[in-house]
Amino acid sequence: DVYTASDYQKIKAVFDWIKENVRYYDDNTSFTGTAYSALIDKKAVCQGYAVLFYRFMHELGVECRVITGTGTFGKNSGGHAWNIVRLGGRFYNIDTTWAATAWDTKSYFLKGSSSFPGHDPFDQYKEDSFVSAYPMSASDYKPTAADTAKTIHVRKVFLDKKTVTLKPGASVQLSASVSPAGAADKSLKWQSDDASVAVVDKNGKVTAKKNGFALISAVTNDGMRKAVCRVTVEHIPVELIALNKTELKLQRGQSETLTLSLLPADATDQTILWTSSDTQIAWVSDQGRIIADKAGTCTITAKSADSGLTAVCQVTVAEKEGTSPPAVMYRLYNPNSGEHFYTAKEKEKDALAKIGWTYEGIGWNAPGISDVPVYRMYNGNAGDHHYTMKAKERDALVKAGWTYEGIGWYSDEKEEVPLYREYNPNAYSCNHNYTTNRKEHDYLVGTLGWHDEGIGWYGIRE
Repeated sequence: DVYTASDYQKIKAVFDWIKENVRYYDDNTSFTGTAYSALIDKKAVCQGYAVLFYRFMHELGVECRVITGTGTFGKNSGGHAWNIVRLGGRFYNIDTTWAATAWDTKSYFLKGSSSFPGHDPFDQYKEDSFVSAYPMSASDYKPTAADTAKTIHVRKVFLDKKTVTLKPGASVQLSASVSPAGAADKSLKWQSDDASVAVVDKNGKVTAKKNGFALISAVTNDGMRKAVCRVTVEHIPVELIALNKTELKLQRGQSETLTLSLLPADATDQTILWTSSDTQIAWVSDQGRIIADKAGTCTITAKSADSGLTAVCQVTVAEKEGTSPPAVMYRLYNPNSGEHFYTAKEKEKDALAKIGWTYEGIGWNAPGISDVPVYRMYNGNAGDHHYTMKAKERDALVKAGWTYEGIGWYSDEKEEVPLYREYNPNAYSCNHNYTTNRKEHDYLVGTLGWHDEGIGWYGIRE
């Protein structure tokens, strides 16, 4: 825990270790003047002592210098090396060699320049530039309460999971704890050794990116303790898809939802792409709901976006049995949103009127059936409906997020009564109107500035 100790505690710990473990030894070679000899062989001359102390201080982030000069110890005098270290804004003298040989801490630990006899630095250390860069304290250092306070450090980090297997795109929340509970700094940093495989956010949420392995670590702020979770990311491909029906017969206007089975059940990407070989005959939603629009035969295909495997259903659409009477088209208005709504269903009309819509009467009469359906669309975001005879417009709106609700009614093939279509460019939603009334049409377009979008469809004469 020396890395997280105060600077004073770092200096004291290193000083004490060198004093107690390294003995003075001169073999008349330069080797004993190295930090290696002092650290590994536990023997050195003063140069080895001073360089080892410097190396420790550099590693621990404490500013330090090796000083050389003349040392006088008793009657002996000669070349000598010691250290100066910074505490606060001043530097203090350290002599680990003489502390070890004399077994004296007090005389050689954090000494001021006025109380450090027997040490005469060479002239280079007396120059103004050096003195300015390394201001020495005249008096000895006196440790404060903060210097000597005992800090409780994290001893161990724990994760709730040691191994995790995920699919690409999946996530898992890791939970970390530390001991002892009374540690001063219990905060952790989250790291991934391969962010291309899995990433982790600051709260320990891991998200898989691609196949492979990654080590997710919760690390203490001082970098001294950590716990690791091995994350395996593997893609499980789709191996089989099947539909509950391979053939389906519907009457025009009916709908049915196909059920799809997929194996294995835990496949990574279970996205299914639904398509119809002829959307004018039968349309299919992203959930497999088929709406029969026109007599004929087409193929509905379910395709795995992952493996490309397909399953198909042959759909045959027949005309409605019997005769279909003309449909009365009810027109309603929502005073809150400004939407005009049209329906052939009396129950739907009555339900809307009960919740505050205004019933504006019969808008027109539609044929019971024809070869020209009018598609009904709903925008769940804006809350309005749209109607069109054009399958391409319907499909474009579905791609944009609209819901296809099926055939609302049919257009008259004889084109007897036109339904004019107008667009309000000033409204974000609920911006279309349909009417058989030419005066209403001319008023909206000519006076209010609506856009004339031609004829939407045709009704029949009463």
